[in-house]
Amino acid sequence: GRLAAPELAGARPIAFRLTDGRAYTYTPTSDGIAISVGDDDARRFAIGAGLGLVRLIDDGTISGKIAKDVFARMLASGEDPAAIVQREGLTQVADAGALEALVDAAIAANPKAVADFKSGKTAAAKAVVGQVMKASGGKANPGMVDRLVQEKLSRR
Repeated sequence: GRLAAPELAGARPIAFRLTDGRAYTYTPTSDGIAISVGDDDARRFAIGAGLGLVRLIDDGTISGKIAKDVFARMLASGEDPAAIVQREGLTQVADAGALEALVDAAIAANPKAVADFKSGKTAAAKAVVGQVMKASGGKANPGMVDRLVQEKLSRR
């Protein structure tokens, strides 16, 4: 079920790091979320902004990797996550045709990974997935990419 704001107050703070290497602490409060960066004062977000970011991940609009970037921008600006995603064009690529073209290009550019996969080294598929993610700027839906890579490599 959903947690009402008063139920969040007093919950245990959660420490984490983003790709910038700085330490963050997330602390639920009765009226929102307090996030501190290192020893800096906490920046407060409305509960809706935090839940908005979770919803964008949950519905597949953005990936976890993109969410880290959106979160960092939320910290800097206090802006709503959906507005950041829309303005910056950060939506995840989930179009099968577009992803298939990226997968085909990555397979063609990585003959060693293909040979390794054929010889039973299934982990070699990760190299191809990584190339697709790199080519898409991290915007490709990782689950779809993994599935397409596995399918295409298995058919070779």
